[in-house]
Amino acid sequence: MSAHGPAAKRIGEHLRRLRRQAGMSQAEAGVAIAAHRGAPSWSRQAVNAAERGNRAWTADDVVALAATFGVTPGSLFEEVPTCGQCHGTPPIGFSCLACGATAEGEANA
Repeated sequence: MSAHGPAAKRIGEHLRRLRRQAGMSQAEAGVAIAAHRGAPSWSRQAVNAAERGNRAWTADDVVALAATFGVTPGSLFEEVPTCGQCHGTPPIGFSCLACGATAEGEANA
């Protein structure tokens, strides 16, 4: 359970969605966000924690995240849109090419 509130969780969901849509790894996203923030690189683990809502966000972090992915800071507080292709649930064993969502598990043969 996260010690942070619903805003941290929502921003983390946007980070995951935007990063996947950009085809970036968590490590690559950490470097890109840090470059916009003017701070040392975020580690892959820090990005992972942020995506799960387990990171407090400063105003500067939110602005850097928005600049990294070309969105407005305010949009990061809005509800995360559902993918029009997979509706957030691609088939098991596949990744959605539109949003980057993946389904864990084994496909029935």
